[in-house]
Amino acid sequence: MSEPVTSDTRPVVHPDLVPLAAAYPVAAALPEPDRAGPLAAGLLLGLLNEAARMVGDGYATAEAVDSAVRLGCGWPVGPLAVLDAVGLPTARDLLARLAEQDDSFAPAPILGRLAAAGRGFHPGPDHRASSRATEPTAAPGCSVVVVGSGTMATGIAESFLRAGFRTALLARTRDKARVAAETVVFGLERAGVAEDELRQVLERWTATADRAVLGAADLVVEAVVEEPDVKRRLFAELGRVCAPTAVLATSTSSLSVRHCTETADRPAQVLGLHFFNPAAAMPLVELVPSGGTSAHTLARARGAVERLGKTVVECGDRTGFVVNALLFPYLNRALALLDQGAMTPSALDTAVRSLGGHPLGPVRLVDTVGADVAREVQWRLHVDPELRAAAPVPLLEALVTHRHLGRKTAGKGVRAFLASRGVATVEPVPAPA
Repeated sequence: MSEPVTSDTRPVVHPDLVPLAAAYPVAAALPEPDRAGPLAAGLLLGLLNEAARMVGDGYATAEAVDSAVRLGCGWPVGPLAVLDAVGLPTARDLLARLAEQDDSFAPAPILGRLAAAGRGFHPGPDHRASSRATEPTAAPGCSVVVVGSGTMATGIAESFLRAGFRTALLARTRDKARVAAETVVFGLERAGVAEDELRQVLERWTATADRAVLGAADLVVEAVVEEPDVKRRLFAELGRVCAPTAVLATSTSSLSVRHCTETADRPAQVLGLHFFNPAAAMPLVELVPSGGTSAHTLARARGAVERLGKTVVECGDRTGFVVNALLFPYLNRALALLDQGAMTPSALDTAVRSLGGHPLGPVRLVDTVGADVAREVQWRLHVDPELRAAAPVPLLEALVTHRHLGRKTAGKGVRAFLASRGVATVEPVPAPA
């Protein structure tokens, strides 16, 4: 996902969003060139509704949800600010009409409650306030250990190192540690760190396979493979060997924080810190307490992340947290529209970008994050009994089966796969009169 796009001149809501969404129930009967607008509007309205449901469930605040979507997805305006601009009575009535055809559009109950009270999600006109409430409380001199050696681990390590922390990366082998060290140094050089400063920075840096480094850590950030059993084994070890006061964090993007960390047997000292890829550049981190996480642990973790210059959004411990729980069902629904032959990928991306001002349309975004990642996260959302997420649609399953994963399989993404099945991927050019 790209960095956020902001504009002080663009209206909060596109003037065509409501009338186009109102046409969603009859979109299938429209001529093909006229379908894209209503279908894209319905797609966006579904995400806005789920964002409202998150707040109504007490899972996150309106400010947290809007900050997460703006900074994590690059939306110029958060979904709840858009609902406020549309008007909650209008949005609720529109969703109720769409729900007559598709019950997944059933309005979030909070829309009715707020509308009846004459209130919106935000008390004032400024919907872009930072989620930072206090000055950072973590001293940059504290010691951080990042466990893992992949893309996320090296990006997280680079972030802490650049912010002045003593930073170690713990890899499984010496070879992996060496490669990770080279990756971090390259990232620092690419960021423009001058040679003299780089030497000073590297005095605070080590990459190693020696697990004794864990014993001196004030903060440990786990960034290993996204498999529950692997994470649970690691946290059992962290609980045994880390200092009694150490904060232990998982960087999982979609798993239960409690399930990953409970083996440490330190409920007050564990939590989730979900960094976004690329971790050194993305400005958002989701902070996820896990049941027994103490206020002191939360404050220390928040302070450490804010020292990185990132915005912290706090949310509950539920599959997908905020961004992924909203983003991947939206992408899944977008692929369902393509699966049904409702429109071409080009038309869908163009319509969504026009209505929402987004940097990427949903089809291009699937190719960017990877169809395999989209399928994995959507399945986790689907099997969570607390959520209402659909199973991955057949097109998403087929993309993974046939290894059309997007950017990571160069030249093989959604458009190439549909073209291989003889499906048009761009709108036909009208014949000259």
